[in-house]
Amino acid sequence: MTAELRLVYDADAPARPPRPPPRQLESIDELEEVLRELLRERFDGEVVLRGHSTAKICLYAGTVAWVRSDDHPEHLGDVLRRELGLGDDALRRGIEHCRATGQRFGEGMVALGLLRPIELREALRRHIADQLIDVQAWPGPVEVEHSGWPHRYDPAFTFELDELLLRPCLPDPSELSWLDAVLEACRSRLPELGLACVVEVDEGTVLRSVTGTDPAAEDLMGLCLAGMQRLVGNRITGGDGAPRDLVLVARDTSLLVHPIETHPGWSLLLAGPVQPGRLLSVATAALAALG
Repeated sequence: MTAELRLVYDADAPARPPRPPPRQLESIDELEEVLRELLRERFDGEVVLRGHSTAKICLYAGTVAWVRSDDHPEHLGDVLRRELGLGDDALRRGIEHCRATGQRFGEGMVALGLLRPIELREALRRHIADQLIDVQAWPGPVEVEHSGWPHRYDPAFTFELDELLLRPCLPDPSELSWLDAVLEACRSRLPELGLACVVEVDEGTVLRSVTGTDPAAEDLMGLCLAGMQRLVGNRITGGDGAPRDLVLVARDTSLLVHPIETHPGWSLLLAGPVQPGRLLSVATAALAALG
């Protein structure tokens, strides 16, 4: 289930002013300065980007309120399900509540008691930051168009630009290729894997993923990521401060979280209808083979 943010106009807000002419950027590298300029001016409105793909960035009161990239595969509902373990019934309740009240999806989930404000803020931050990172990787020139509008946002759920751009432990292109090789090595050793991915533990960001069609494995992954956030937040780690192997078992599906020693802060997640020991054997063999 996916759930998109619903934007609501204030009834007494002025009409949207005319759009200024688009700006042409030689590359996406120029976007950050454009955004900082608009934020310094406390521009309220929408910035539309057209280039390798299309994206919209919503600014409010000197902060970033929302980002939506057409290429990004997830909506906020997907993030809440994966990172906080929310089920389809809870997400459906949130959607129905927002349709009835006009609230934005995340804020509606908080109003229903399905999320704590801090949980929503962290999920929003990661979701928006992931999309900004996607946009910053666009090749070629970019057209930028912006226009003011009367939408208003709760400042509790908007972000300074630096909050979104500061993302430690993200892989460079060579590391992404290495992660792809690790996941492929795991799949070749255990074809029945329902899920194989690498996550950045502190943020809960999925760096690379190869998923099957096993809903039990996906549910376990959501519970595991939510649990990892709580473990890290409460500093429940090994004696040297590093997270240790974690195992979850539900019915016939096991999930293993195995730290990657060569890349502190990253962990390999494997899930499938096998015993945890088999998953550990596959993980250690794949990592050893690729150094």
